[in-house]
Amino acid sequence: MDKNTRISILIIIGAVLAAVVVIGGIVWGVMALTSETRETGKAFVIDLSSGEFEKARGAMHPSLAQTLTNEELAEMMAGSEAYESVSFSSIESVNSETTLRGTATTVSDCTSRVDLELLDGKITSFNITPLCPEP
Repeated sequence: MDKNTRISILIIIGAVLAAVVVIGGIVWGVMALTSETRETGKAFVIDLSSGEFEKARGAMHPSLAQTLTNEELAEMMAGSEAYESVSFSSIESVNSETTLRGTATTVSDCTSRVDLELLDGKITSFNITPLCPEP
């Protein structure tokens, strides 16, 4: 292998490594910037499903919290099993709006789809389907 070939190979390897570092930095940055929002979403789903409606309403945007009473939340969640874990596989964040999509799982291993929309870190809409029935 001549000197020019070795230099070309080293340049290609360097470019690939630089690209990996840049992509890794972007992924890490997105995860770091959305960490608090993801935690808010997880806590909201767990609080809502376990009957902690005041806590769940505390995570809501004020306009949503005003439209949903604890009694209405209880009616929505009636007969469903509480979730023990929540994970988000899709996170979209533009300016102060974030959309989280993922799943929530119960102790009995029932899984539901979770879709949350947040504005400035507060829940503006949520959808958990299908709800897992109590065992």
